[in-house]
Amino acid sequence: MKPKIDILMATYNGEKYLKEQIESIIAQTLTNWKLYIQDDCSSDGTAQIAKNYANAYPDKIIFIQNLVPSGSAKANFFNMLKLSESNYIMFCDQDDVWLNTKIEVTYEKMIESEKLNGTATPILVHTDLVIVNQDKYVLHKSFIKFQGLNPNSISLNKLLVQNNVTGCTMIFNRALLKLIIYKNIEEILMHDWWIALIAAAFGRIIFYPGKTILYRQHAHNQLGAINNRNIRSIIKIIIKKSNTKKRISTTYSQTLVFLRLYIGYLDESLLKIILCYLTIPKYNKILRIKILLFNHYTKQNIIATIGQLIFC
Repeated sequence: MKPKIDILMATYNGEKYLKEQIESIIAQTLTNWKLYIQDDCSSDGTAQIAKNYANAYPDKIIFIQNLVPSGSAKANFFNMLKLSESNYIMFCDQDDVWLNTKIEVTYEKMIESEKLNGTATPILVHTDLVIVNQDKYVLHKSFIKFQGLNPNSISLNKLLVQNNVTGCTMIFNRALLKLIIYKNIEEILMHDWWIALIAAAFGRIIFYPGKTILYRQHAHNQLGAINNRNIRSIIKIIIKKSNTKKRISTTYSQTLVFLRLYIGYLDESLLKIILCYLTIPKYNKILRIKILLFNHYTKQNIIATIGQLIFC
């Protein structure tokens, strides 16, 4: 029997789209999964919907109600990691739709990678997505292209600056789960970015170019797809320079937390990459730019990189 896969779904006030998301998981071609739904004190009908599904599928779906709010989707997802007992873990948002082969194709890529690298190697597999509106009308056929991301940018120096791994597409193995340490959560930007950093430093990141999710954009997205490849992006970067500077600053804060938590795991080359990045703010503008360019601490498309260099 194939190893079981744990799916971790964090919910909060998601009643509008939750049924469709759960149904898309039930319809998966690979069926050896268990879904954990942890609700973060919703004030709408989310919890009741989840309870109904848990009662209807007691062997497949487990519902957990947080007694107090975790404070964010990021914290809720991190807290769910302790629930997993399986060899493979996936994250799930409450408002998307999984294409019916999502689990199967990403699981197959995982097994393929484990055969090459060994099951003791921390491995993360992720995919592209289709961007749709609230009614599932296709807005863009590729999230990766729309965002101007480069899935081949998987080195630690690149991922310190910008994430390209979307959490709801991920599957990762238990070897990676065992390495996940999360403290100072307020300094960690997102759960998927954090896990991507760990995989980049100590394991392998595999990108499957197929689309596995209808990624729904609506009025209540916590994070959404942003086009970083057009002239409007440059204008936005310039007008909202304080936001751009803040985003750059938060990457240093996250990197410092990573250093503190993983310093005992880092070899000399990884330590050098991290320490060099952390020194950048103390230099003048010209030296900052030189260090960013020379060490490839740059974002994944030219427009985002221009903004980074202007406001670094």
